[in-house]
Amino acid sequence: MSRNGEGRWQLRRYGTRAAATLFTLLVYFTARPANAQAASAPPSNERVTLRRPWVLLDPYTARHTGQFALGWLSFRSEREQDSKIGYSLAVGEGVTTQRGAFVAGGRWEHELHLVPSETIGLSISRYQWEAGPRLGPIEPMARVGFTLAGVDLSRDSFSFGMFSPRAAISVFVHFQAVRVGVSAFTEYWWRWIGDESAFVRGMTLELQPRLEPLRKKNPHQRTRSSP
Repeated sequence: MSRNGEGRWQLRRYGTRAAATLFTLLVYFTARPANAQAASAPPSNERVTLRRPWVLLDPYTARHTGQFALGWLSFRSEREQDSKIGYSLAVGEGVTTQRGAFVAGGRWEHELHLVPSETIGLSISRYQWEAGPRLGPIEPMARVGFTLAGVDLSRDSFSFGMFSPRAAISVFVHFQAVRVGVSAFTEYWWRWIGDESAFVRGMTLELQPRLEPLRKKNPHQRTRSSP
């Protein structure tokens, strides 16, 4: 083969390689945005579901708070005329929904109360529902509820009861990360066995720090608006 023929063959080979390289780069840069978009999209086997929000106490959007309460109370048995002074400590949590200037919520708590020289008792799973207007940061509330079970120990007997009714009025000031307020309450301490039932009245100072929502939103779940 002559030098001219060999040079043409080498030039043709280099040209072919250069064309192949340019074609490969073109395909790469053209296909890359599509690949990136496909990677960011949810897998085809994951379905996007629609969820209708609850009117009240939606676990995804309702305000979720803890609860710490210290209280002063008067405790009077049905067979007695005079009341005894005692103290209480409660812990729990709750959820609250705001609709315009209206606030409604539900609360759950356990409470330990002590009446010196009289009785010490435990309220197990107290449920209360509350509602009221919201006047700026101030939230006056009315509460009704019941204590699922109650046990107490006096000097000479053990008592047990269930479904003790309770009512209260409260005033809270709502800050960004905490809710602070006072409540005045009355409760019928219903004993089924042991001592006679009793009337309990008092006041509590409550601190309700804000917590994370009860449930976190799924990125592939969308909220469906009401028609």
